[in-house]
Order: sequence, then structure tokens, then C-alpha cells
Amino acid sequence: MKDQKDAAPAAKVEEAPAAAKAETAAAPRRPAFRLRLKPPVIAGLLGALCLGAVGGGAAVALLGKGQRSERPVVTRAEWKALAARIDTAATDMTGLATDLKLLRDQVAQGREAADRARTELGGRIGQAGERAQRQEGETAAKLAGLGDKLEQFDREQAARLTALGERIDRKVAAAHAAAIPAPVAQAPAAKPAQVASAEPALTGSLPDKAKPPTVDGWVLRDVYDGVAMIENRSRRLVEVGPGDTLPGAGRVEAIERRGRTWVVVTSKGLITSQAW
Repeated sequence: MKDQKDAAPAAKVEEAPAAAKAETAAAPRRPAFRLRLKPPVIAGLLGALCLGAVGGGAAVALLGKGQRSERPVVTRAEWKALAARIDTAATDMTGLATDLKLLRDQVAQGREAADRARTELGGRIGQAGERAQRQEGETAAKLAGLGDKLEQFDREQAARLTALGERIDRKVAAAHAAAIPAPVAQAPAAKPAQVASAEPALTGSLPDKAKPPTVDGWVLRDVYDGVAMIENRSRRLVEVGPGDTLPGAGRVEAIERRGRTWVVVTSKGLITSQAW
């Protein structure tokens, strides 16, 4: 009887693993799933799993200590189920580790992209600053050149106005002097000229003296105090006297009055008051 009683629990123990295998085979296998969680959540899950494993081990140890005298019937099935759960948890942990690695890689790539963008932005800002400084320097140079031109123009205009004022003053003084009548001196009576007989002399026509050419590019504006005020096509006034040299006109030889007008005699021709 005792052998039969011992054989019956043994048979039940052997049948239990077979039934557990059948249940495991019949049950549909759960598909592995992957979660995308943040690092704090992952750390919390890992801690919970560790605590659960420790608690489960302690519970199994207490149950085994309290029931050493009696062998459980479904011990192998429970161990297989626990092993399946551990495998599933390991798979989940592997997925979580992979997700964590991907998250770290993405964070590193984001940092690299941010550093690269920061470097490119700094380079562009530097180039823009250099371009602005260069444009500022060019603008300052242009303004300085324009200021010099304006100053030169003002000086030339002042010289023209001064010369014009002096010329007007001289003409006014000459007009006042001409208005004062000059004393008329009585000429002595002329003695009758003695007519001397002379033999007729042969005369011939003399060739006309060649008229000197007029210098192009210069015009005489005024003559005073032995100097002449002349002007070129650029409206530039120049004072010249005998011995001076003019570009395009040569050396000034004399300033002469011919009839009612004055002329400047140069080595290349005459400078007259006739306009262009």
C-alpha cells in the first residue's frame, strides 16, 4: 500500500510537467514588444524588476522552507512559467537597452548638429562683420574724396570771384580816369617846310608779314600790373607773365596791346580775348 501511495504522487508529479508542456504549447506565444521610454522611466522599470525578482526568490525560499515535508505537484510548471516570464523580461530589457542606445546616439547627433550650426553661424556673422567694415571704409574714402573735390571747387570759385572783382575795380577806375578831361597843350606854330627837289625813287610792293596763329585752348580774360589772366576750357583761371610756360601754348614771350585789345604772345602763337 505504501508503495502504491508513493507511486501515485510520483505519477502525478510526472503528469504535471507533461500537462504544463501541453499548456505551454497550446498557449499562443506572446509577441515581443518594444517600448520607447525615457531614461528615468527605464531606470524605474529596472529597479522594479530587480525588486520583483528578489521578492519572488524570497517567497519561493520561504515556501520551500515551510513545505519541505510536502513536495508540490506543479513546481516544474511554475518554474517553466517563471522562466518564460524571465525570458520575456530579458527580451524587453534588451529592447529597452537598444532604445536607450538609440536615444543616446540621437542626443549625440543633435549635439553635433547644434555645434556645427553654431560654428557656421559664427562664421557667417564674422563674414558679415568684415563685409560691413569694408563697405564702411569704402564709403568713408568716397566721402573724403568728395570733400576734397568740393574744397578744390570752392577755392577755384573764390579765385575766380576775386579776379573778377579786381577786374571790375580796375575797369571802374579806368572809367573814372577817362571821364576827367586831360589838359590840352598848345602846339607851337609849324614852320613852313622847305620843299626839296629830289629825284624820283623806284619803289616796290613789300610782302605782307605772316600773321601768327591763335593758340587754341586758352582765352585772355584780363591784363593788369604786367600779368595776364587767362582761362582754359576747363574754366580754370591762370595768371601768366613773360617767361612763364603754358601747357599747349609754349613759353610766354610778351603781353602786348594791339589796337583796342590785348594779346599774349607765346612761342606757338597768340592768346586773344576772342571766345571759343
